[in-house]
Amino acid sequence: MPNEDLYQKLLNILPKENILLDEPMKKHTTFRIGGNADFLIIVSNIKEIKSVVKLAKENNIKTTVIGNGSNILVKDNGIRGITLKLNLKNISKEEKDGNVTYTCGSGVSLTQIANEALEDELTGFEFAYGIPGSLGGAVYMNAGAYGGELKDVILETTYIDKNGNIKTISKRRA
Repeated sequence: MPNEDLYQKLLNILPKENILLDEPMKKHTTFRIGGNADFLIIVSNIKEIKSVVKLAKENNIKTTVIGNGSNILVKDNGIRGITLKLNLKNISKEEKDGNVTYTCGSGVSLTQIANEALEDELTGFEFAYGIPGSLGGAVYMNAGAYGGELKDVILETTYIDKNGNIKTISKRRA
């Protein structure tokens, strides 16, 4: 699909300011290096993600997913196809029977979650304070430090597969 056709189809899904063409990835990574992305698409909700994933699949367009750009190196020749930058920064809290559970978007920084837990006087997430990533990537790689890991504090993860289907994986409890 020529780039102009793809751009027009993306405009039906997203606001123009969320579609960046030939975007230097050094603006979107913590290492501040790397070539350009053909299309950098900034998505802020599940509907947008599903629509972009479906469009890419239907048109056989390679899709790369990033969060806040920490722990990634982009080649000098950049990223072909669509680079999907997840900007889901919602965080909500539920209290039930003395237990507190956070529901967070993949774009929420680990430091922000650690600060929320601190404000609520909760323990168990201190290890994540200062890790420069967002929750989505941290879950994907089971980030950890100082003896703690995400697997120790995550109850379930909801994600969108490569076909645009929403799925949830729950942690098995002992």
